[in-house]
Amino acid sequence: MDYLPTKKFVLILLLLLIIGGGAFLLFKKWDQVREKNPFLKNQESNLAMIKGAQIDSDNDGLKNWEEILWRTNPDNPDTDSDGLFDGEEVRLNKNPLKPGPNDSLSDVKKDLGENATTLQNPPENLSQTESLARSLLSSYFLLKQEGNWNEETQQKLVDAALKTITQDDFKNEYSLANIKIIKDNSTQNLKNYGNEIVETMNRDSINITENELTVLNRITTKKEPVEEFDVFIDSYNKIINDLLKLAAPSDIAELHLNLINNFFKIRTSVEKMKQINNDPLAGYAGLNLYTTAAKEIYSTKRAIADFFKNRGIVFTENEPGNFFNN
Repeated sequence: MDYLPTKKFVLILLLLLIIGGGAFLLFKKWDQVREKNPFLKNQESNLAMIKGAQIDSDNDGLKNWEEILWRTNPDNPDTDSDGLFDGEEVRLNKNPLKPGPNDSLSDVKKDLGENATTLQNPPENLSQTESLARSLLSSYFLLKQEGNWNEETQQKLVDAALKTITQDDFKNEYSLANIKIIKDNSTQNLKNYGNEIVETMNRDSINITENELTVLNRITTKKEPVEEFDVFIDSYNKIINDLLKLAAPSDIAELHLNLINNFFKIRTSVEKMKQINNDPLAGYAGLNLYTTAAKEIYSTKRAIADFFKNRGIVFTENEPGNFFNN
């Protein structure tokens, strides 16, 4: 028996994790979660699959998602026809696919044994999705066999898994040493700078006609090519490179640097989202990082606007820098 997770199990598992922590508690508050996350509103087919996964269709003590994991029949309480329900066999450390009496799960223990992976020590050379799925699989088996599979341990496992999704190293890429800084902090030069950075962002993003989340939703629901993300990646690369070339007055250099790092983070998050088909977990991790980066770039925009306001710099309606007046 191959105890690596099936694609169907991985899909259900990841979808459950992604909506915010209910991987094994299974959608107790789905409606509220969905309303708070517009991306999930169009995931009805996935929702139907997940809702079905939380049911114990044959009342054998295993939820349907567990039946997928064990490869047992969700419509037959005794898959191997040996007189014991599948859930009872698992509880007794017996193989639900092999008729007794010689149906110990020692083969599973041996398979996990010294090679068992954990969330803290994932296997190497695997995608983020494969790594998490195998780690959760190992943890589930061990907890189940030890009789420690309960709501508390389930939640701890979920929390640890969610942490792996959000713990990506999202450090700043650039420092003050990477940007051009000039000493001229006159009102006119600062105003020129404000107009230049907006002109740069507008020029380099001219090919962007929709937001990244719209594209992500279309890719996941209509199976459109992930190359649709390339326009964002290319545009953000141009913005980063051009902002690095643009000379920033020393008084606003820190904010200029923040803006560049914000665009770097946005670009990185989109690159991760582009992996959604081959490595779903990395893709959804990108979605999480995108949310963080979007908040940061808005915060930087407000900080720059406040800087100009405090310096008494006002942009006319026809100037690009009017962007900071709003």
